[in-house]
Order: sequence, then structure tokens, then C-alpha cells
Amino acid sequence: MMPEAPSSGNSVRHAQALFASIARRYDLANTVLSAGLHRTWKRQAAARAALRRGDRVLDAGAGTEDLARLALQAGATVTAVDISLEMLAAAQAKLGRTALRCVGQHLLAAVPQRVLR
Repeated sequence: MMPEAPSSGNSVRHAQALFASIARRYDLANTVLSAGLHRTWKRQAAARAALRRGDRVLDAGAGTEDLARLALQAGATVTAVDISLEMLAAAQAKLGRTALRCVGQHLLAAVPQRVLR
């Protein structure tokens, strides 16, 4: 069952409910809907970032952390935030690592300032 459409006062809760409802199937849906092209797009984005060992990355809206995984492979330290705990749980199951969990309207406010420097 899909969550109700958002009103001006509950758009964050709507987004949380929507992504919670699809978290387990998000990667499959992304593959089907993009005909697998999302993998190429993400690899290209990671390559353009030209990450090196020791770089720090903030993956805001991390979802199931595909970009975070590519950054980790490049040797970067990654902090992943997402509005949906279920999406981060799906990422943790896939990657076997703990992401910084931040939920709410002001995601970046919950990230320690030392991470952003």
C-alpha cells in the first residue's frame, strides 16, 4: 500500500514512508527502470569526483549507498546520511558497514561539523 500524497505539513514524513516501503526492492527497481544504466551513471559520477585515499565524502541522500561504496573503494572515508532508516539498513545489509544515521528535515544539521571540514 502506497502512503498518501503529501500535504505541505507532512512531506518529510511522506518521503520517509515512501522510501521505507520500497527500501528492500529499491536496487532491483532502479536496475529495471534504468535498464541497468544506473550502474554506469554512478561509476561515471565517482570517476569525475576523482577521489583519492584519505578524501572525505558526505553522501547526502545516500539511499542504498551505491555511490558510497564506490567512494570507499577509492579509499575515501564516507559519511552517509538519508532520510530513511530503512534505506540505510538495506545499505548496511549490502555493504556490511555502519552509516551515520540521520533522519528528519535537517539532515546536515545532525552531521558533526568536524565531518564537514
